[in-house]
Amino acid sequence: MNNNKPNLMGSYGAWLESYVERKPILSMLGEERSGVSRPGESGTNRGLPNGNQPNIEGWKEKAQNKFKELIGYLTLEKNIRAKVVGKTQYDGLIIEEIIWQMPFGPETHAYFLRPEKYSGTLPGILALHDHGGFKYFGKEKITQTDREVHPSLRRHWDVYYSGRAWANEIAKRGFGVLVPDVFTFGSRRINPVNLPEAALNKYLNDFELFQRLKKEEKKDAAADSFATSLNDVSQEQIDDYNEFAKHYEHVIAKSLFSAGTTWPALFIADDQIALSYLCSRPEINESCIGCCGLSGGGLRTNYLSGIDDRIKCSVTAGFMSTWRDFALNMSYAHTWMLYVPHLINYLDFPEILGMRVPLPSMVLSTYSDPLYTSEETERADKMLSEIYERADALDRLKISWHQGPHYFNEAMQEEAFSWLERWLK
Repeated sequence: MNNNKPNLMGSYGAWLESYVERKPILSMLGEERSGVSRPGESGTNRGLPNGNQPNIEGWKEKAQNKFKELIGYLTLEKNIRAKVVGKTQYDGLIIEEIIWQMPFGPETHAYFLRPEKYSGTLPGILALHDHGGFKYFGKEKITQTDREVHPSLRRHWDVYYSGRAWANEIAKRGFGVLVPDVFTFGSRRINPVNLPEAALNKYLNDFELFQRLKKEEKKDAAADSFATSLNDVSQEQIDDYNEFAKHYEHVIAKSLFSAGTTWPALFIADDQIALSYLCSRPEINESCIGCCGLSGGGLRTNYLSGIDDRIKCSVTAGFMSTWRDFALNMSYAHTWMLYVPHLINYLDFPEILGMRVPLPSMVLSTYSDPLYTSEETERADKMLSEIYERADALDRLKISWHQGPHYFNEAMQEEAFSWLERWLK
């Protein structure tokens, strides 16, 4: 790195740059970094096998256990009581709306999509929606259940997905697809009506917005069913909630840190419960489950796939870089969903996804993505490649770059779908 290049810590930047160069204790990647030890490091192997034939399973166990410890992993009963509350037929698909109750927060709503006609059982996909600064909706951002689509969703599809609801597109190719809302999005969002007014006043600093939110959220009642109310929601209501949610992320993260847990612990818990439900569906072959998402959905894919081997094939779109990139260059551009204190001391960011080795993984990136520096994304790609190479599984990793901004366009989707078909069918 160029020490003369400004970074996010200003006059403290040179110190921070030297700090993030130190080797993570549990890294499999040997001498790739500068060689400076971190506290607790013992010798050159950092407590792990090294050389050309590392003990992959031993490394995975240590790395996954440490990851769970640092995020404040929530051990929950994976079997839930789910209820189908709606069913429709659209564009060759049967789409169900399902609800279940997590141990915390409002009910989770999800869509399950499958082809109208199929034989035997289907491979399953856990389709993870993005962040995008758009929290009013969750699952709806990648699913279409009717010809009528809210204009805000249509715009979202146009910007990020080539105008397509990609969960529908992969379901049409012979998959059973579950699309759940996740913590703070859609049915799982935090209702401002239930929050202290002092906190809202401080973080919104907009009395009129505060009053509108109270009125809108009381009327909406935390979105009991988007399936029936989707097109009744005004653009102002959506914008108001998204504005509130943007500012309130800081409070959520600080409260979770104070409680001894993290944002990733909650969304991983949500996603693992959803995964358990998908595996339980009679239409689904539970030994053939994949996971895919863009941006915040890519982040969720990295974290879930890294610790849950039920995901037999993963696709991460638009979320790959290094902790160095986040620390020095790009943390201002990212959600609090990303951060786990002290994790850099043990694993670099791409090693989280690397914990699933030798299971198949695809990483899709774009050359003009403003959320990462290309240099660091390429560096992350090399780390992943080295992990898979050391496991003699390089054929199970595919890294692909596309022209364009931060998106998961049609060409990227088709590449992702082909990868999932290759390993799950």
